[in-house]
Amino acid sequence: MKPGAVREGCGFPAREPSTGSGDVVTDARTAMGAYYEFTGMADRMVAGMLTTPGQIRECVTQYAELGVDEVMLYCYGRDPGQVDRLAEVVSAL
Repeated sequence: MKPGAVREGCGFPAREPSTGSGDVVTDARTAMGAYYEFTGMADRMVAGMLTTPGQIRECVTQYAELGVDEVMLYCYGRDPGQVDRLAEVVSAL
């Protein structure tokens, strides 16, 4: 990957990475779509959602390679357990 390039869907530079993991993906997509409906780009935002541990790690790693030392991950599902799952996914980075 060339310097400054970030995988499509990672959210850089247009938006922060948004995540949904495990059983909450459908719920998260619905919530995110409703949240961004007013922009006319809800489908694009939902399509960029990171839903697997590998996607999340890759995205956070790409930010780190750009020199970013803090990334905010948004959880759009209602299951509070997803915060613990995200912590587990990124803890090894």
